[in-house]
Amino acid sequence: MPGRAVKFPTGLSNSRLYGESLTDTNRQKVFKELLCHPKHGLSVYVVSSKYILLRSSDVDLELFIEDIISSNDNSEVEEGRLIISRDLLQDMLNSMDSAWDKKVLKVALGGTRSRNQLQELGIGSRIQQYTQSVLETIQEKKTAENDARKLVVGNLERKAANIGKRIQKEKFKLAQKCNKWNEVQLHELQEIIDDLTEQYTSVHKLLDDKSGSKNFKHMVKRKHCKLVMEKRIGMRKSGTGRPRAMDETDENYVLQCIENKATAHGCRHDSVMYLNHRVKKKDFLRLANTSRISRGLKPIKFSTTVFNRARPRNRRSLQAKKHLGLGLFCSKKPPKLEDNENILTHHQRAFKKAILME
Repeated sequence: MPGRAVKFPTGLSNSRLYGESLTDTNRQKVFKELLCHPKHGLSVYVVSSKYILLRSSDVDLELFIEDIISSNDNSEVEEGRLIISRDLLQDMLNSMDSAWDKKVLKVALGGTRSRNQLQELGIGSRIQQYTQSVLETIQEKKTAENDARKLVVGNLERKAANIGKRIQKEKFKLAQKCNKWNEVQLHELQEIIDDLTEQYTSVHKLLDDKSGSKNFKHMVKRKHCKLVMEKRIGMRKSGTGRPRAMDETDENYVLQCIENKATAHGCRHDSVMYLNHRVKKKDFLRLANTSRISRGLKPIKFSTTVFNRARPRNRRSLQAKKHLGLGLFCSKKPPKLEDNENILTHHQRAFKKAILME
């Protein structure tokens, strides 16, 4: 057979190991069947479909076979192992969205590598601080999960107690009205009692099966996420980050300008009320910069920065999530054909109708 090799295991003098390396699967299958033939075959061990080991009555070869199999498994693991280089680590960090994920990855690498290996990967000496911070955050999240479980259990117990009180109240009412109400009213009241009893049973089922109930786990998970967001566990503090380009003083100044500009003039007997120039989105930037320059601050470059401090046109839109501030003013987009210096008119139809009726 091509590629045949002979190997002798260490420590075994009475056994011979023949290594078979066959590239053709059909030839390998036929050869294996011939070896294992019940009449004409040989007394051998076939190890991992690669090695043929002759049996010996003097030496126990089972441990040797197990050692060969384990060594092959370890070699396959080593071949499939990922080697993390400096560039690969940087690409992995860049693919992560939050700073918390990057910090956890660095801590995981720092726990399995030496200081020199970490320096080769580009991880600095602050890994000990990161480790302490990660461990404290994990402990806080565990504490928050226990608190969430206690809160969920307390809410369910209170809910069960309230439902039990309602059931007793409705049953007492049913006993009082048994001879006074008709069958339809009594049947409706009994349906209410049955619904409350079903709710009471479901709540107690959640309390009894805390470990296996998916609904209870989902309730705890929602409460846990809510506590983490409220306490900002594992996140930056609310005051950190880049400072805002516009503050509340600028917002109040824009509001005062709009109030002063949005005055009406005319006579009461006229059905048309004339308004001054409308304050639009592009005017917000000039107004805010006027306030900031008067206070010696750097002017704002984009009008959207000021527009995002206004009240959104539609609170359910995606743009509404980007709006900040107090929302003291708003802006409506004018038509394309409308001039910047247009004269706004408001026809007082209700006022005119009241005059005519009088």
